[in-house]
Amino acid sequence: MFVAVALASGCADVLGLGDYGDADGAADATPDVTADAADAADASVEADAEAGCTSGIADDAKGIFVTTSGSTDTTTCGTETVPCASVQAGLDRAHVISGKSIVYVARGTYAESITLYPGLRLEGGWDVLDNGQSKTWVQACNDAPSAVVIQPATENRTVAAADLGGTATLATLTLRSKPSAAAGESLYGVFATGSTTALALEDVSVEVSDAGDGMSGDTGGAGDAGGSGCDADVGDAGAAGPTGVGAEAGVFDEAGWEPASGTAGASGTGGLAGSAGDDGTCVTCGTCGGLICKFSSNGSSCGGAGLAGCGGDPGGGGARGIGGGSSVGVFAWDATVTITGGSIVAGSGGSGGSGGAGGGGGAGGAGMTGSAGSSCGVSCSGGCKPVSGAGAGGAAGGAGGSGGAGGNGGGGAGGCSYAVFQGGAAAVSLSGASLAHGDAGAGGGPDGSAGAAGSSADRFP
Repeated sequence: MFVAVALASGCADVLGLGDYGDADGAADATPDVTADAADAADASVEADAEAGCTSGIADDAKGIFVTTSGSTDTTTCGTETVPCASVQAGLDRAHVISGKSIVYVARGTYAESITLYPGLRLEGGWDVLDNGQSKTWVQACNDAPSAVVIQPATENRTVAAADLGGTATLATLTLRSKPSAAAGESLYGVFATGSTTALALEDVSVEVSDAGDGMSGDTGGAGDAGGSGCDADVGDAGAAGPTGVGAEAGVFDEAGWEPASGTAGASGTGGLAGSAGDDGTCVTCGTCGGLICKFSSNGSSCGGAGLAGCGGDPGGGGARGIGGGSSVGVFAWDATVTITGGSIVAGSGGSGGSGGAGGGGGAGGAGMTGSAGSSCGVSCSGGCKPVSGAGAGGAAGGAGGSGGAGGNGGGGAGGCSYAVFQGGAAAVSLSGASLAHGDAGAGGGPDGSAGAAGSSADRFP
């Protein structure tokens, strides 16, 4: 039994005539077939004949038909004369109509992802010949696999087959992933799961784009500067926060690739308050009076002690880096997949996001001079008037220590690149198919807390 584990190193030419549309699959504004179009059809058939190619004819009794310019009415579409406009609509119709087992798809690009049903054959590489009186579906001979392209705009899986309870077949098609992945997103050409799922690929081209890079963590918040007037201490700076841990390799499971992210850095510690200031000085207070202008003391005025600077606040830890996605051509978990001919190409795995930098600690606050004492008479003038004075405040205390910087966040792990991934109890067999993979995703930094790199291979395991 295969279980999810962390990977060791990281983890006929275009004819498109008449009502079905023109050569690029767009709707034909002119319903009448021209002589030039008929000549083109004849020339294509002759060219195929010279090349030794014999076009097959679609089986109307067993078939549901799809063209890019077909009907969007999914309750009645599917005949040769009123085909459906989407591949999924064709599959849905074939699934519910007794006796239908083949979905014929005419040349064009279909912007969708599809879900398969058991007992159905999805076959691309078809053209529609229109001689002005009748329409005939024939197989393309020269470039059949590339004639039909299925490529979703937003979904990350082009073809899904889950717990089918039977066998589905894909033939003579090109399957592409959406052009670009979101941050940390994985992309799959074919995603087959479940022990009752059997899938056959015959002369199918699978092309998957690069997976998404993981997002980098945000920088930790900076600590505030210390104020003044704190209880005295030794004025030492705070300690830096521990660095986050870089992610270990991500894993595959039944849900696909599970990216691995680092851990956040920790905050530093606050700085300590500065040393105590000096005590203030005192003066004697009194009044002036009497026949001989006598100064009579009645108390004192003392200045306050100097105050210590407060320690700076610590910097916050950097946020974790998020793991990168994986690019997989054919993903099979517990399913049975048979691949005959064709090609499967995976893009590169996404790089892990870097951990965020730790925030800087706040500066220690400056010491502050003690406050002066209350003003009072401290002596008498020649006219027997009191002369004002006050005790002076003590010298300022020491500056507080700066706060410790936050630790950097740990980097995310890189994603993987596999043309074929086989997990759980899946069985994938290949005959005559070419495989190619991209680069493994790099682990996110920074150095010392980097995430693990991904892995890459034509096939795993």
